[in-house]
Amino acid sequence: MTRRRRFLWAVAVAAVAIGAAAVAARLLVPPWLHSRIERAGSDALGRELRIAGPFDLLLSSRATVVAEDVTVANARWGSEPVMIRVARVKVSVDLWSLLAHPARI
Repeated sequence: MTRRRRFLWAVAVAAVAIGAAAVAARLLVPPWLHSRIERAGSDALGRELRIAGPFDLLLSSRATVVAEDVTVANARWGSEPVMIRVARVKVSVDLWSLLAHPARI
């Protein structure tokens, strides 16, 4: 096998590995992050935070989380079961700003 052929095989294998990792991250991270955000939000607010609609994570130099049909439960003594209902929430974080404070959200 020539050097060029070995190099092309190595590039092809690397491309397939990177593609497989990207697909796995796209399929596995959003459901895991969805439940973590619901739990962290509920703990921080002291009320149930629920994301009932689609949830997506977009990665580039900014990490963007998009969630739809987001609700925050009302206090037990409240007259309605839901205190806040938001059709769509989009939050972006500049990843580079996490290294050099302050973080830009």
